[in-house]
Amino acid sequence: MKLEQALAISMGLFLVTMSVASAGEVQGSNYIHIENMTMRFDGSDANITVEYRLDFFAKLYMLLFGPKVIEPKLEGIFAEFENATIKEISQEKAVIVAVNVLVYEGETYHINPYKLGQEVDILVIVFPDNHTITFNDRNTVPSITYSY
Repeated sequence: MKLEQALAISMGLFLVTMSVASAGEVQGSNYIHIENMTMRFDGSDANITVEYRLDFFAKLYMLLFGPKVIEPKLEGIFAEFENATIKEISQEKAVIVAVNVLVYEGETYHINPYKLGQEVDILVIVFPDNHTITFNDRNTVPSITYSY
């Protein structure tokens, strides 16, 4: 019985130590790899779906402490967006809403450039009329003017 207790305590200490060690790594590193980011517009607001891959320690940390642990990283990625709000977080994706991203000027849509806090493998922008523009390997949402 004492061996089982010692083993359980050792395993618990190991997990806590790994979590604490990875916490520093989680706060300031590339523990998240963004594979796909899709921006769809509802009026001037952007509904952004981010699909990503977490490294092993980030996944472990998320399992132990919940999805809120990667929230600061996601907020940092979207820091230049006005009033970006995280609506959903899971181990594979997040949904963010950013207000006043798309500007209407007559028969033209315009998006100002936004620096992202990290590079995105694939960036997809879907305008209200379903016209789609795709970019590869971007760390900025480019300035886009699109006439419909």
